[in-house]
Amino acid sequence: MKSYASATDLVRTYSEIPSVEEALVTLDRAAVALGARRYRDALKLYLEGGYAMANVAERQANPKICNLLTSKGFETLNWCARLCDWIEGRVKEKHPRPGVHKVGIPVSNWDEDWVGPYLDEEEARRMCVLPGAFSAYRYEAIRGAPLDAYFQTLNVDLDVLGPFIGNMYLAEDRILSFEVVARKGCSWTMHYVKDAVARTDVPHDLVGLISQRKRWLNGAFFATLFSIWNWGRIYSESSHSFVRKSAFLMFYVYHLLYTAFGYFLPANLYLALYFIVFQGFQQNRLNFVDTSGYSQTVLDCVVYIYNLVYLFGLLMLIIIGLGNNPKHMKLTYYFVGAVFGVMMMMSSLVGVGIFFSSPATVNSIVVSILTIGVYFIGSALHGEMHHIFMTFTHYTALIPSFVNIFTIYSFCNLQDLSWGTKGLHDDPLLIASLDETEKGDFKDVIAKRRALEERRREEKQRMDNRKKNFEAFRTNVLLTWAFSNLILALFIVYFADSSTYMPVLYIFVASINSCRLLGCIGHWVYIHTSGLRAGFLDKSECGNGTGRYPQNSYVQLDEHYAALAEDQRTYASGRTNTSVRTNDINSVV
Repeated sequence: MKSYASATDLVRTYSEIPSVEEALVTLDRAAVALGARRYRDALKLYLEGGYAMANVAERQANPKICNLLTSKGFETLNWCARLCDWIEGRVKEKHPRPGVHKVGIPVSNWDEDWVGPYLDEEEARRMCVLPGAFSAYRYEAIRGAPLDAYFQTLNVDLDVLGPFIGNMYLAEDRILSFEVVARKGCSWTMHYVKDAVARTDVPHDLVGLISQRKRWLNGAFFATLFSIWNWGRIYSESSHSFVRKSAFLMFYVYHLLYTAFGYFLPANLYLALYFIVFQGFQQNRLNFVDTSGYSQTVLDCVVYIYNLVYLFGLLMLIIIGLGNNPKHMKLTYYFVGAVFGVMMMMSSLVGVGIFFSSPATVNSIVVSILTIGVYFIGSALHGEMHHIFMTFTHYTALIPSFVNIFTIYSFCNLQDLSWGTKGLHDDPLLIASLDETEKGDFKDVIAKRRALEERRREEKQRMDNRKKNFEAFRTNVLLTWAFSNLILALFIVYFADSSTYMPVLYIFVASINSCRLLGCIGHWVYIHTSGLRAGFLDKSECGNGTGRYPQNSYVQLDEHYAALAEDQRTYASGRTNTSVRTNDINSVV
């Protein structure tokens, strides 16, 4: 049995493998050979092997749909196959694995896995795929440049990609979905399939969730910026209909506002708690509690204590987020999460008290439905109401943790592109050990040792330069994000009041949730009118996608990735001239 020194050695052999059967045997043998090594190498083998396997499968089987199955999934394949051929991607529902705890962190994460897909972007047919989503793609749609883009981090060194693209490809599924929807000369779309179910591993503690969300948030944030910046490609290159492009335009505006709101979410969360609870207590605006009997000193101290505790909690998160592993600061994270959770539950109780003690008006009822009730309505439409009742309270209590702890830790570790879960805690910037057997006479051994030391010295210098660049990028982004949120919070506190800020916040949140609810209702109508639509649509429309895949539809992207590959080869060979480019797609390795 051949021994593979690394997963890359395996990939090089795929170009010489004539059949899928032999490719499977080779992959299995390499997995056995790497079984005693670090799990990170095994994962790299899995990713690179999957990329090479796709190329082998294309030559031999010419597949129509690509899907990864790790357990029994015949029902999933059945539901996927029932969709028409103009659909390039299917995003399926993720269920937590059986046996998860019914309280705390797993339940709050369960709430996202169950409720999120029903209210997202299904009706725009451009899904922002969740990291780690269970998805299937029509191979005809991803063949070529989109698939090369998906595996770009395996072919191009991080020194060439840079910190922005490196973080962006932590959410490679989102990049793949955008590349296919915006593909030149094509009109592929993505759909959500409720009846196709996959199991996911939900973190069981706060530390595991922090490590997972670091990769999720960083990848999603930069992938979103990439999609927003390149949104014009959908209108200039794709062949979607006018109606579909109009839907994409509305989705683009919604996505832009939602991203901006998410960027300033820590400041808005602080302001909401400040105006609803503590300033309301100070100014005797809580209708169900009379605070006029307290002295002004006591009322002012309540606000001061809130500001100090909140600010101290944020500073603690920034300090421990810079260079500390979450598992080493477990108690600190639990303490800060508990403090923020108490504040959030207090705010929720005060909000409920204000709602029931105030005179009911049409505006207050509508705003309440669109801010909170939309989650219950969306789940009820899809028959998942019981999950909301089981998880909503836990999720509400952990909202400050989701907003503050996860976001701060993510921005504090932008230089770290490791997975953070699956036992993968190795820093990709660390130098891999070189295991070489010394053979030959004394002079040969000395020469080999000197060459090895020189390579290690060059590798260390290269890693140090990369680390400096990534850490500088991390610092700039963190400072920009922190100061922009601080400036917004101070501006609202000193130049606005509750009567001005809170209605604007309610209207904005209600507008965002209204868009999500409309998409949820539209999807419900879509899945319940399949028989009616089948009677009006010509079955010939569900053909094999002929005419939807121009042969030269991805030339420009191919040139881009070929140029990146050329930079990679130039960098690796030590040359300085990077002006020579090749447009041959076969040069992308």
